[in-house]
Amino acid sequence: MSLFLLACLGWAAVNYNGQGEVPDYYYWTSFFTNAPYFALGLIVWCIYRLTPASFARPIGYFTLAAGLAGLIYMFQFGPVLDDAQKMYKPVPLEFVLGWGAASASLALSQALRPVSLLYNSATRFLGKISYSLYLMHPFLIYKTSLTRWAATLSDNPDLVVPVVCAITLAVTIPVATVIYYAVEVPFMRFARHLTKPDPRNTALQQLAS
Repeated sequence: MSLFLLACLGWAAVNYNGQGEVPDYYYWTSFFTNAPYFALGLIVWCIYRLTPASFARPIGYFTLAAGLAGLIYMFQFGPVLDDAQKMYKPVPLEFVLGWGAASASLALSQALRPVSLLYNSATRFLGKISYSLYLMHPFLIYKTSLTRWAATLSDNPDLVVPVVCAITLAVTIPVATVIYYAVEVPFMRFARHLTKPDPRNTALQQLAS
C-alpha cells in the first residue's frame, strides 16, 4: 500500500500543478504518470501469492466481475481525453486509477481462476510478446500521423480509437514477435546461463558439508 501511495505522489508531482511549457505528450508518457499502473500490478501479484487455494475460485470470479464492471464504467462514464489533453495537459488521476483498477482486477481474476475467453493460446502468446509490444506501440501512435489519418476516414469520432488500435496491433504484433524471438529469448537464455549454479561449486559444497 505504501508503494501505491508513493506512486500516486509521483503522479501528483508531475500532473497536479502542471509543468508550464512541456514537450508533446509529456504528461501522457511520463513514468510518474503511469507509476500507479505498476504499483497496482505489484499489489495484484502480492494478493495472488497470499490468496489461499480454497479462496481462489470465489475471489477469481469476484475480481472478474469487478474488472468487467470497471471497464464498462470507464467506457461509459470515465474521463474523456481529447487531443489537447493528451498532448499538453495533465492526466487526471481518476483516469489512471479507473483504468488501472479495472485492468488489475481482470489480471488477478485470470491468475486465480482463468476463463478460456481471456486465457488461451492467443492471449498467452500476446503475453509473451507484451513487453516488446509495449515498447513498440508508442512509436506508431505518437511518432506518425496515424491518429490524424484515422480521423479523416469518418465523421464519427468514435471510430478513431478502434481504427488506430486495429492498425497499431496489425503492425506492432509482427514487429514485437520478431523482437521477442531475436532479442528477448536469447537474452533470457543468457541470463539463465549466468545465474545457473556451477555444478563444480555445488559438488565442492557437498564435499565440504
